[in-house]
Amino acid sequence: MALNTDLAKITFPESDEEADIHFQQYEHTDPFTKIPAALLNSRDISEYVRVTGMVHPFNLAKEGKLKSASYEIDFDGEVYYWKDGDKKDFTKKKIELDEPFPIDKNSIVFVSPKTTFRLPDYIALRFNLRIKHVHRGLLLGTGPLVDPGFAGRLFIPLHNLTSEPYTIIGGEGLIWVEFTKISPHLHWIDNSDLTGYKHFPGNNRYLTPQKYLNKVGLEGKPARSSIPLEIEQAISASSKAMTRVRQITFGGVGALFLTVIGLVVPIIGLVQDANQYVRESSAREVILERTIEEQRVDILDLKEKISLLEVKIETREKWTHLDQPYQENRLTSVVNALSQGKLKYDNSISQQCCED
Repeated sequence: MALNTDLAKITFPESDEEADIHFQQYEHTDPFTKIPAALLNSRDISEYVRVTGMVHPFNLAKEGKLKSASYEIDFDGEVYYWKDGDKKDFTKKKIELDEPFPIDKNSIVFVSPKTTFRLPDYIALRFNLRIKHVHRGLLLGTGPLVDPGFAGRLFIPLHNLTSEPYTIIGGEGLIWVEFTKISPHLHWIDNSDLTGYKHFPGNNRYLTPQKYLNKVGLEGKPARSSIPLEIEQAISASSKAMTRVRQITFGGVGALFLTVIGLVVPIIGLVQDANQYVRESSAREVILERTIEEQRVDILDLKEKISLLEVKIETREKWTHLDQPYQENRLTSVVNALSQGKLKYDNSISQQCCED
């Protein structure tokens, strides 16, 4: 197909057929050789879309769709998913504009936006989920790189990781795509030999969602999240365990009662023996305390008698010069004073007695 070399006269494709015509003209030829190999800015994205038809539809009228280095793709087209309790057949639903679509908690849905991409040999595409959806617990479950030469619609798995349904509105922004011009090849400038360059396989172009599903080997059905199944199995196992516990409880209550009785009776006897031992020990302790007190009194009495004897002996030795009757009378008065507590014994008593 002959190239339209007057690039300024080329307008944005108004239909998918026109976009395909643009793509066939510039699939292998770069119309903007002066644009370096790099991440494309918004102007370069718009220019490549206008000339090569690499994105259709391309909406410049809606505010905020085209950012400085990326373009927003909406939540539209079709969605494929499993309904709760449906174990055989999955559901396909067309996404209607402004219609809420709830993604069940812990589930996966597959979205095929209606935007068609036709990437020339020199343009690669990357896409990421809008950060709003990421922060709310939605996960984009695919690699973000689309190779040069790809043609068709994306098929995007979305995983709701939250414990609540996640609602997306039809026509709401879903992903941001960015375009990178890869390192140059002479063929894209002068149609020289392409030896060594790996083209995108033609049989992987314009795949339908069903063909995508057939390629993954799941009997042509979308994958489903394992989390609900694990929860269901856990609930089932818990229910069986509770049933088993009830059976054991009712069937073994008699044996359990006898076992408890067999354990309680020896314990009661042991407690009684312990109490008896404590009582006997308390009685022995009282008797021992009384004995100790009596012995203490006896010791004090002996100490007192010894003190009196010491006084008698000492005074007799020091009063030998006095006559016998006087010694006896004086000694008797001192001993009586000591025994009545009127006089305390110390080393000076005998001296006092002698001086008297």
